[in-house]
Amino acid sequence: MPRYFFHTRIGETLIPDPEGAELQDPDHAWRVARATIRQLLADEGKESPDLLSAILEVADADGEIVLEFPFTEALDILDEPPSRH
Repeated sequence: MPRYFFHTRIGETLIPDPEGAELQDPDHAWRVARATIRQLLADEGKESPDLLSAILEVADADGEIVLEFPFTEALDILDEPPSRH
């Protein structure tokens, strides 16, 4: 299985993922990226408002970026509870 690395970029700062994860394919990497971002925002979003401007860069084992996932795109209105109006 291919290995993907999930690096976090906040402005000019890059926080590397030295271990990565073995995943089935790029679609699986996208789902993991979205879940990772949502967890980071839930855990640290209030203390780190800069996270909303961050990007998760998903790279393959050769170091090629296969996906750039802005943190704001992981926020999904469809996941909010339905309105009672």
